Amino acid sequence: MKAFSTVTYGAQGLAALFAHHQFVTVTQGLYAQIIHEGKVLSEISAIDQVEHYTVKLDLSCNSESMWSNLLNWYFKDALDHCSQYVAYLRHIAAEFSCGKKPSLQKESVDVLSIPLLNLKSSGSKDERDMVQLIPGTIEGKPYTTGWIMKGKLLDKWIQNKWIFYCDNRWFISDQTYISENKGTYLIEWTEPGLYHIYLGNHDAKLGWPHLPKGDLTATVLFFGDSIKGQQIRINVDVHAISIPNSYYESMKKKLPENNSWKIDGYGQFTGPCTDISFPKSMLRGGKTSLAFKIKFSNNETIELSAMHYIYKEKDMCSLLIDKSDDETWVLGTAIVNAKSILIENTGEDLIYRFAESYNALRVASP
Repeated sequence: MKAFSTVTYGAQGLAALFAHHQFVTVTQGLYAQIIHEGKVLSEISAIDQVEHYTVKLDLSCNSESMWSNLLNWYFKDALDHCSQYVAYLRHIAAEFSCGKKPSLQKESVDVLSIPLLNLKSSGSKDERDMVQLIPGTIEGKPYTTGWIMKGKLLDKWIQNKWIFYCDNRWFISDQTYISENKGTYLIEWTEPGLYHIYLGNHDAKLGWPHLPKGDLTATVLFFGDSIKGQQIRINVDVHAISIPNSYYESMKKKLPENNSWKIDGYGQFTGPCTDISFPKSMLRGGKTSLAFKIKFSNNETIELSAMHYIYKEKDMCSLLIDKSDDETWVLGTAIVNAKSILIENTGEDLIYRFAESYNALRVASP
């Protein structure tokens, strides 16, 4: 009767199951391992619903990885290095590693409505009974570093894309892990422009200006308009910036006035890189500038120039901008080009802290 307790994914396995997912998010996620009967599993074609599996964050230091360097618009191999002071989780771009061009499909509904991974306040009692948390510490700070669960629940995690498979590796969604597991998380670019997520002791950065999750409202300066009372959401599962539909449509009308821009098959604004101006100041940018400024209610400001959210391929450039579904401005990891972000998940709400990033200093330099 055991055969009836097995979930299969077909001949092509998980690669086919997640093909569409790789067009939803640009950021790859946190390296993970799935362990069954003491063996680390690669791609899975079947899961036994009554067997137990262990899902663990992979905190090991591996040799080489391909990283996306969006600042300089090229790929380079970068050797990972282990620090005894800061433990970080490696981060790469899913589209690039899976051989696909970056795409700006809308945010995954799964990303916006993921139940708690720790299942403390959501999920049925049966689901809570099926998972056991594996606690860990990084620089003396507690984190959940793994989960032991029955195959039935693991299958649900995979189907809901909380954990997914790409480029011969398992990953856990960044947004899911950060939002639903207590801890502090530092997201920043580091020399030579590599994007890292750091876990561990960030007490020295707790003095950075901050905003609670429930107060992410801002005035947005965009194409010469000052728009007050705008709702902002931060989603580290996407790199692109999503803007409300009305402003997206306005952008469609204004861009062709001075530039040879088209919307390609991926829904992206694409045009000659020579048509793009890169003003470092919104005041110099004018009404057709691709720079925009977000000023939060506590006067904390994020200012983005065009180079912060552009993908270049030969002489053509694509804007990593999409329209949002719910009239909210969604800030993906493109903003890390301008600001380092410290996310505190230690209370009822997430708290975001900002500071000038390494990349922003480079952009501002002569």
